[in-house]
Amino acid sequence: MSTTTDEFRDRTIYLIGDYLRPHLAELIRAFLEERGAARVVLLTERYETAQEMLAAMRHYCEDGRLRALGTDGTIGESIARARAHFGDPHFVVSTPFRPLLRPWHTPAERQMSEAVAEQLTHHARVAQQLAEIEGVRLMVVTPGASVASAVEQAVCPMLGAFAGDQSGGVVRQIDLAYHTEEYESTAEAAAASLRRFITAVLGGGWEGERQLRAQHA
Repeated sequence: MSTTTDEFRDRTIYLIGDYLRPHLAELIRAFLEERGAARVVLLTERYETAQEMLAAMRHYCEDGRLRALGTDGTIGESIARARAHFGDPHFVVSTPFRPLLRPWHTPAERQMSEAVAEQLTHHARVAQQLAEIEGVRLMVVTPGASVASAVEQAVCPMLGAFAGDQSGGVVRQIDLAYHTEEYESTAEAAAASLRRFITAVLGGGWEGERQLRAQHA
């Protein structure tokens, strides 16, 4: 899924997430300003997050290039509603609604349970809703934690069907920890990590990424 400068021009982009606000805000700016997307639709878990993001980026709202919907946990229904109002997406970036609990603060069993609920189920619901859209591309952002490999093992087979010949869709996975750390020691380091993450999402040719279509062909 290598991209070009015109890959997203005049396209509709869906961003899904909540707690990774700096990442979402920078992706909105990059898609609209750097890549010329026609519209970005942001789907958040909480209505408050949607309103706060719209208020913070109101200059994109005035000409209709940014829209936001709070899902209240109903991601499937919200994607359907977004499609009805704003059209089908060309590219979707699915990030977790909530962070994983820190591994050194929680028992392994609880961490795994949360990973399944907050990561696997979330991404699987997104992929299910997008499967019928011809040629759509999905970027899945997985957590940077010891449990990430277990999440990956479960996510890959479930998303493989999405990347099959029926829809022609392509799905890729990006490891959040590989490109950015949530708690950088300095503002400069945090900014550099955030930019690496944005470059990885936009560029689609980074070290360590997985093209799940190839794995499940």
